[in-house]
Amino acid sequence: MPLLNFLLGSAFSDDRGVSPVIGVVLLVSLTVVLSVSVGAFGLGYVGGLDRNDPLASFQLTQDGSTATLSYTSGDPLDGEDVYL
Repeated sequence: MPLLNFLLGSAFSDDRGVSPVIGVVLLVSLTVVLSVSVGAFGLGYVGGLDRNDPLASFQLTQDGSTATLSYTSGDPLDGEDVYL
C-alpha cells in the first residue's frame, strides 16, 4: 500500500473528507429544490384556477326552511351555467 499511495499521490490516500462534502452538497441541492418547488406553488406558477373561470361572490341567507342565495358581485354569470 505505501507504494500505491506514493504512485497515486496524497489525493487518494485519505478519503475521510469526501463523505462530509458529499453530504453538504446533497443537503444544499435538496434545499434548493424544495425552495424552488415551494416558491412555484406559492407564486401560482403551478396549477390553480383556470383564467377563463368566472369569479363571483354570493350571499346565503336562511329564514326558517327557506334559503336564499343572492349574487353580490363579480363576473357576469349565465343563469343556465349555474348549478346548485
